[in-house]
Amino acid sequence: MSEENQALMPGQRMPEQVAKRLERLILDGVFRPGQLLPSERRLCDRLSVSRASLREGLRILRSKGIIDTRQGHGSTVATLLPVGNQSPLMHLFKDHPRTPV
Repeated sequence: MSEENQALMPGQRMPEQVAKRLERLILDGVFRPGQLLPSERRLCDRLSVSRASLREGLRILRSKGIIDTRQGHGSTVATLLPVGNQSPLMHLFKDHPRTPV
């Protein structure tokens, strides 16, 4: 069974599983930093999941800073090595009043 069409892992919701599968595809070099991901329809077909599960999985990856999404342009794999203080964690520290950055 290919990595793309794995069965749902016990104890994980489908969106979490979708996020893990997309992370694996990124780590395996199928999708590279800066590359535009296929359309939602194509990703749904490729992963055999519903659009709702895919969208939630993409939201998980966005929250981790793994992908960037622009409405009308799709999602791209983020630059995984931070440039300067551009990592998501640095943004958190920068916005927190008690953290000197």
